[in-house]
Amino acid sequence: MAIRLTNNNIDDVFFSIAGNNAGWRTSDGRDDELYLYNGSSIIQLTRNNSNDDTFQGISDRYVLWESDTGRPFNEFFLSDGRIRRTVQLTNNNKQEYFGADDGAIAVGDVAWENGYCWLLWFFK
Repeated sequence: MAIRLTNNNIDDVFFSIAGNNAGWRTSDGRDDELYLYNGSSIIQLTRNNSNDDTFQGISDRYVLWESDTGRPFNEFFLSDGRIRRTVQLTNNNKQEYFGADDGAIAVGDVAWENGYCWLLWFFK
């Protein structure tokens, strides 16, 4: 059975699926916003003026993404699709990286490296 997730005249760009989660990006007329379908409802993950909202990973429950918050480098966020809760993982002026595309998240555990002295971070 197919479920229609969007109904607009704007290009919607699919990101990835995992379990019941499907993530995509679409324009609100000013910039791109991120959305998640969690198997029962659609959740708008971002509502900002950043053109740099980018999915980084998706699991059967969590979505990892980064956003331009007005600082020199993007910040990382983790959203729980079941309880509609988002946690900001980073809040600094440092460049951070994920190890692999769509491979930095597993059941809510997230790992990344910090460009300053290449420190490793783990969020559980």
